[in-house]
Amino acid sequence: MSLWDPANAGAWTLTLNGTNCNTHAWFALDCHQLRPSVDRRGSSRTIPSVVGRKPRRARDDEVTEVLEVLFTGNVTTAGVAASDPQRQLQTNLRAFEAAVVDATGDANGCITATLAGSGVTYAGLVQIRKWRVGDGLTECSAALTLSIPAGRLAVTGS
Repeated sequence: MSLWDPANAGAWTLTLNGTNCNTHAWFALDCHQLRPSVDRRGSSRTIPSVVGRKPRRARDDEVTEVLEVLFTGNVTTAGVAASDPQRQLQTNLRAFEAAVVDATGDANGCITATLAGSGVTYAGLVQIRKWRVGDGLTECSAALTLSIPAGRLAVTGS
């Protein structure tokens, strides 16, 4: 089993805009970090001359996560061995960019994300904030910065 084998994804699989992020051509690492863990904004209020604080409702805040995605030119997006790995790497990068990074999304620029694993499915809207591709002839890594406006992906199935 090679690094590029989707079976190495472990318990979690991620799709962005309907595109599987764990294929033979590209492989997203640490997808589990998109599991719900919410940042909250708002804090309890101090009132002069009163002991303690007055509680205030905290609200979910936008969460930003950076995923590392590994790309190879050794295979096509269909998993077939490539005859020219250098050219195929560029083709695979362009295919991912077209399907995920440059996807139109909704009116707010959001695309759907689905994270499935360990018998649970999470889904929600995300925005692509940054896309930085590293250097490499036949393989490279890229940093994909995702923003989750709702603060977390919601459980949609178990």
